[in-house]
Amino acid sequence: MKMPLPSRIAIIGPGSIGSLFAAVLARARHDVFLLDRNPTRAAQRNAAGIRVQELAGAWEVTARSSTCAADFGIADIVLICTKAYDTASAVALLPPLMGHDTIVLSLQNGVGNADLISAVAPRHCVCASTAMGARIDTAGTLCWTGQGITQLAPFKGTARSDAEAVGRILAAAHCGVEILSSAPDMLWAKLIINAAINPVTAIHGITNGALLLHPEARKQAFAAAQEAGHVADAMGITRASKDVIGCVTEVCKGTATNRSSMLQDIERGTPTEIDAITGAVIREAERHHVAVPVNRILYRAVQELNRVGNPNRTQVSRNRNPDQ
Repeated sequence: MKMPLPSRIAIIGPGSIGSLFAAVLARARHDVFLLDRNPTRAAQRNAAGIRVQELAGAWEVTARSSTCAADFGIADIVLICTKAYDTASAVALLPPLMGHDTIVLSLQNGVGNADLISAVAPRHCVCASTAMGARIDTAGTLCWTGQGITQLAPFKGTARSDAEAVGRILAAAHCGVEILSSAPDMLWAKLIINAAINPVTAIHGITNGALLLHPEARKQAFAAAQEAGHVADAMGITRASKDVIGCVTEVCKGTATNRSSMLQDIERGTPTEIDAITGAVIREAERHHVAVPVNRILYRAVQELNRVGNPNRTQVSRNRNPDQ
């Protein structure tokens, strides 16, 4: 599929990753629209634009923002960047943005998001996994904390050309891109890493890089990744690498200063994506009769942090067992 240039690109979920892709695409002169459920933030973005801070310096772009999808109309591409638990709500906002050939891209954590999206975009649903990282500081500046490859793969019923069309746009915006053939394989490769890093950093309150220096956290993360890898194998997922410990180590080193999204959620007192990440590992483990005791420990520990806030994380992590 060929995309018009510049393209009309709508982004649902203007958090750190959604805002980062909005800024990068707006800088490449695409017509970018942020659909925001927060009217105050939408108004601020309309007035001030997006300020991005990276190692090379700071820059600013303008991008329209609104709480109403009809203010933009039909898009060529829609990026869904919400939390996994908000996917159904995001899908409900799609109709005013959808034309016959609109591509909907899931740029989210966890698995299962594309199943909901493909119900309204059965022939134009693409999945993405990105190594780019960002956070929004207290002043509202978007800090670009990690630059890496964004992988794209068509979901079932969607032609590879849709993923290639999105890939060309991202590549022209100076983003590293890789096109893959299997969305499940790609998503599980990311899920294994997330199941290791996200809950462990949230429980211990540490950055990705510090995880490797913390004996207990490192042991938990490596064990969680190995369990998730066994689940993927039982599902018939094709894994590019069986060395999950090496993969987790590489990601932690490459994103050493990052505070994982789950850690940030715990610190903000907002819901985490534990059900879409570790919960997905546990559900598939039960379906395929694979033991995942460490993932069960981490799942219950994060659930408790969600419930009680942010007490002594180390004590919470030590006092859990799979049967509690």
